[in-house]
Amino acid sequence: MYSQLYDILFQDIVGGVYLVGDLIPSESELMRQFGVSRATARKAMEMLTNNGLITGRRGKGSEVISNVPSNSLQYVTSCMKKNVSDNVVPQKHVVDADVAPISKNADQALELEEGVTSFRLRRVRYSGDKPFYLETIYYEDGCVPYIEERDFSKESLRAFSYNSCGISWKRATQNIRAVVANAGQADRLNIKEGDPLLLIKRVSFDKQTVPRE
Repeated sequence: MYSQLYDILFQDIVGGVYLVGDLIPSESELMRQFGVSRATARKAMEMLTNNGLITGRRGKGSEVISNVPSNSLQYVTSCMKKNVSDNVVPQKHVVDADVAPISKNADQALELEEGVTSFRLRRVRYSGDKPFYLETIYYEDGCVPYIEERDFSKESLRAFSYNSCGISWKRATQNIRAVVANAGQADRLNIKEGDPLLLIKRVSFDKQTVPRE
């Protein structure tokens, strides 16, 4: 019963019947309207809360805070924040950081001419001593001054790009698909060649909607 009630309320929220800032019916109102027990109504509300759609407001009831559930593909969160416990220290290890002709896929993503030089940074992110993911980041050469002189095993790349030349981000596009690990990836991530991985390709756009990263 609570699953059915959750589904009704979920569809009303994501479908726009309830907008962000609206209050949904209270537990007592749901009991009267649907003929369910308080435990059923409370469980459905807990599921909506856990999915990032509502929050309780003291003296008011439950308010809609999002029309996009937290498990939606439209919802982006940090992989490290979501999966690493607070008592584990995340670490970054720089594999290499160099200036070289940009790769074919990256030049298309950043709307650059084929063969132009780019700054490429490759890092492995760790949860404690466990490798979590391998990332490769491209910027057009010269986009961020002195970037090749910095140590991004200790420093935030996003903070440096903002502080050095005021780059801030408006939006991003993202593509996610399943792949199998090649030999290089397997070695960096301490897994077996052929093991399954998620490949995420993200293009970040600045405030002028220019693809920069």
